[in-house]
Amino acid sequence: MLPAALLVLALALKAPTFLRAWQDSDVRATTLLLLLAAARALYAAVIAALWATFLLADVPDERVYDLDTYYATEPWMREHILLYLTAHTVSALVAAYLIWTWISQVRGAWLRTGLVFLQAGYAFGLVFDVAKYVAVGARWTGNDLDWLSTRLAPPFAILDASLVAVGFILPQAGPRLQKWARDRAGFRRLRFLERALREVGPSTARARVGVLAPLDLRLLQRRQRIHDGLLRLAPVLDAGLWQRAHDAALAAGHPEPTARGIAGAITMDAALTAWRTSRRQAVTTGAGALPRLGSEEGDIEAVSRVLPRPRSLDPIRERVAPQETRAHV
Repeated sequence: MLPAALLVLALALKAPTFLRAWQDSDVRATTLLLLLAAARALYAAVIAALWATFLLADVPDERVYDLDTYYATEPWMREHILLYLTAHTVSALVAAYLIWTWISQVRGAWLRTGLVFLQAGYAFGLVFDVAKYVAVGARWTGNDLDWLSTRLAPPFAILDASLVAVGFILPQAGPRLQKWARDRAGFRRLRFLERALREVGPSTARARVGVLAPLDLRLLQRRQRIHDGLLRLAPVLDAGLWQRAHDAALAAGHPEPTARGIAGAITMDAALTAWRTSRRQAVTTGAGALPRLGSEEGDIEAVSRVLPRPRSLDPIRERVAPQETRAHV
């Protein structure tokens, strides 16, 4: 109790400064910090009072579902029930007000969604409180509205607890789940490109990462293997072929990301053919092809995405094949 009293005293001494200089952000922050701290040691006082009133009350029967209405008129238990309901109502109102003032200033989607869940949870908590107040008040006046406490209030308590829990979990778990899903999708997409490049030699990264390793580490290793394979193919990657295939894909109506993927797949396929036939001589246009295959984020994913659909490459390959043949001749 002493810390609570000292915090309340500090808040009282700070009040004149706050009233004079409320526009100062440092003064507002300091006052808010003191207010929140004082509200906590107050919670300690409420908890102590709840224990005291319960010990002083005469509660011989265990009432799991209707304790509030069964003991609503019992001395000290009456105060105990009213105290816990009041504390719950005040905390829900304060939390709802703070969220209402913060939610318009929050930019993060996950944090904003979490605040919406919290706000909904505290709103349902207030419905729970109102149902309890009415049922207990009815007992005080000799009436029976126990169903409000035993049937109506519990579902709202469950909603309150569930939504508040989700509201606290979402800002933490949401971004992680989103990143995991994005990494998982990228890891699966890149398996076709990694498989196609295995024949050009092992990766320079000798360390092996097992299936139980973190997903982001396995994705990093898969990307490294792909870039190592492309580096080995660099002497036979034809930038001119890439450009012709890219232009042909755009002319065929493909969007830019898909056109880059088609051009990369056709260029890489031609380079692999040259590698297999041991034609490893450098071509004059080859130096510019490697950066185009992976210079922009999503390029290697676009290449890997079109590899399982070879028929989609055939029309574009037929358009550029005559020029490719003449260039080699």
